[in-house]
Amino acid sequence: LCVLDGCLCIMSYNELPHVDVWIKREYEPEGSWSKLFRVTKPEGVESLDFVRPLMLSKDKSKVLLEINVGKLVWFDLASGSFETLGIKDCEGSCSAEILVSSLVLGCKGVPNEVK
Repeated sequence: LCVLDGCLCIMSYNELPHVDVWIKREYEPEGSWSKLFRVTKPEGVESLDFVRPLMLSKDKSKVLLEINVGKLVWFDLASGSFETLGIKDCEGSCSAEILVSSLVLGCKGVPNEVK
């Protein structure tokens, strides 16, 4: 269960080499879910034990996914292709979290007061 683009999202794991991502939008009838996309296991990944959509690209053509806790990829919704997200000087796996508040602590609108 997660939030994607402000909407409730669930992932459906089957014993198949793919994961379906379903979304519940406010304008849909109560209790109605629609399948947003299907992620098929990419090459080089043994299994899809964990898939979490993190965010949509600005043009909403790609979804940033975390796969198997540590692999970050852009998933192209039209082609179904993957692009591994590389983070400079980050060795090994990376974990991602969504933050919906300010990264600046102690600042009350006056940058000079930040310690």
